[in-house]
Amino acid sequence: MVQCCPKYLQEKGCSVRHVLTLIGALLICFCVDGCTYNIGILISFWSSYFNKDTFVLSWIGSIQMFFSYCLGPLTGFLINRFGITPVAITGAIIAAMGHFISGMHGGMITLYICFGALAGAGYGLLYMTAIVAITTGFDELRPIAMGIMACGSGIGASIHSIFYPLIESKVTWKGLCIATAGLLLQACVFGCLLGLALPKKPPQQSSSQVQHNPASSFFSLDSHALGILGSGYLSPPNEPTTSAAPMSSQLNLKATLETPKMQHIMGSLGSFTYLVEVEKIAQQIGLFGKGMPLHRNASFLVFLAAVFIQAMGSYSPVILLFDILLAEGLTPKAAASAAALVGISSAVARLAFGTVATFRWVNKTHLLAALMMTGGAINITVFFFHQERFLQFYACVIGICLGGVTVIHPLVLADLVQRERLTDAMGWEIMSAGMGYCLSTPLATLVSLQLGDIHISYIVSGVLMLLGGNLVELARWSHRTISEADINRLRRRLEGAAR
Repeated sequence: MVQCCPKYLQEKGCSVRHVLTLIGALLICFCVDGCTYNIGILISFWSSYFNKDTFVLSWIGSIQMFFSYCLGPLTGFLINRFGITPVAITGAIIAAMGHFISGMHGGMITLYICFGALAGAGYGLLYMTAIVAITTGFDELRPIAMGIMACGSGIGASIHSIFYPLIESKVTWKGLCIATAGLLLQACVFGCLLGLALPKKPPQQSSSQVQHNPASSFFSLDSHALGILGSGYLSPPNEPTTSAAPMSSQLNLKATLETPKMQHIMGSLGSFTYLVEVEKIAQQIGLFGKGMPLHRNASFLVFLAAVFIQAMGSYSPVILLFDILLAEGLTPKAAASAAALVGISSAVARLAFGTVATFRWVNKTHLLAALMMTGGAINITVFFFHQERFLQFYACVIGICLGGVTVIHPLVLADLVQRERLTDAMGWEIMSAGMGYCLSTPLATLVSLQLGDIHISYIVSGVLMLLGGNLVELARWSHRTISEADINRLRRRLEGAAR
């Protein structure tokens, strides 16, 4: 079994370079999300140090999340322009500078500018490069690779939540910021691993070779000029025989693209005629090359709205959990240990759901919607049950839901847009999430201060997550795929060409 594992990975296109890239992405998520998801602990330290209420201090975390996620389109442009590794190294240096300056000159203005904006911008560069490296570097093993990468977030969140109070008790929160800066500098090394498994561009035929053999000029077209034939989304059978393997596709071509069901036609026409007809249908509905522009892709726009609303409801419950545990009479150390359950369960869930998503029978859209709705429901129950035991159970459940959402939503996005537009789409999707995260904690603290009960904010968060889950289902419903009518039209075209 162990001896067959390397062979299986090699058959799936996974090499040593892919493994190193995955390790680098996992460690980047460990550093970035370990810091961002434990800012609630720092807010409690700042509240006693500056004698300020949590609403004022929560904007520091919101600014950090805004710059972490809302620079997604800019980060996508930088990745396309300079490459993944330079952007990742730059992000690590910027994030480390933000933490170091905050620790050396710890004032309110410094925290807003350096800890919020500067460190957040560095986080955004690091996080975006890690996601793009995995989504573009892996194909068949992408779901489980996303799950393994996302485990770093859960592990980092749990370990940071345990060590933050311990380090703060020894060197104060300023020393904690300086120590975090040293950790983030290690991400420069991790960023060097991200560019090892990028997909290679197909070799281009020189113009002299084309002129030497004019008859081959049609077949030497650029891959993008061939639309779906050269986009990499379809893998045509090598020979028009009855032994041809089923074609793999990310376009939901249903049974039409399963070659054995078309052998009575394919046997005499060959692969090229088959794909030419598929090309015509795909061209009619904008599914080739770069496909439909993102601003005209209705399912993508609905999905962006779902991500924004879900993020606005999912971030604040985790941040405020530490304060709720303290209000229940727990010591800071015990509260940090209970909050660590979110990270632990999230890490396990990310690996588990990443593995489950590799099976073809799993509907990733339904799974994502179910996780969002479950998270919304468990958030609402906190208003009614907020004893210590239940809050520990809540930490496990919400960690599972958020971990699953983190892994599944990039996979759902990859099914809604073409690979050529995936980097840009990922940038806009991360920006939408950042806007939601930015508003999440201030909205929750404002509701808590106005109504005098922090538990009411969990009802608002739950309703937002339920709405996000419904919008995910709407995005799936509005996603345009090849229909049964297109399948029948393809069959008629091929039968007509066979006569």
